[in-house]
Amino acid sequence: MSADGEVQIQEEIATGPKEYDEPTALEEIVKTSMYNDGLVCGLRRVVHCLDSRQAILCILAEDCDHDSYKKLVTALCKQNEIPLYTVPTGRELGVWSGLVKLDEEGEPTREVRCSSCVVKTWGVESKASEWIKKQWKVADAQ
Repeated sequence: MSADGEVQIQEEIATGPKEYDEPTALEEIVKTSMYNDGLVCGLRRVVHCLDSRQAILCILAEDCDHDSYKKLVTALCKQNEIPLYTVPTGRELGVWSGLVKLDEEGEPTREVRCSSCVVKTWGVESKASEWIKKQWKVADAQ
């Protein structure tokens, strides 16, 4: 690989991807808010945050087994005007949320599903949070 190629890769790692799409931005936001103690997982805590309007946005897994769970989270988001985004699988959301056990090489050995999570704070302002704010007109934390 040429020196120019290595410099470009290092710049991309330092600044993040040049273009965002919904899954990439959501993954970065979930990880950033998790590291900064602004992510809530679990039905009881998610419902509490949605009901008390502490959430900036909510993410729900499409493959959730319980229809009543999906209906409750969807209704609370709609009632309190909190943006709701969906991801294809709960395993993917679980990995983003840190519900994974890694081996010595950093490969996942055990993944735990997560049906929904709520972002209470952005953590650190990033390009992903700016992209989400602009795309879907999400408000800052109250």
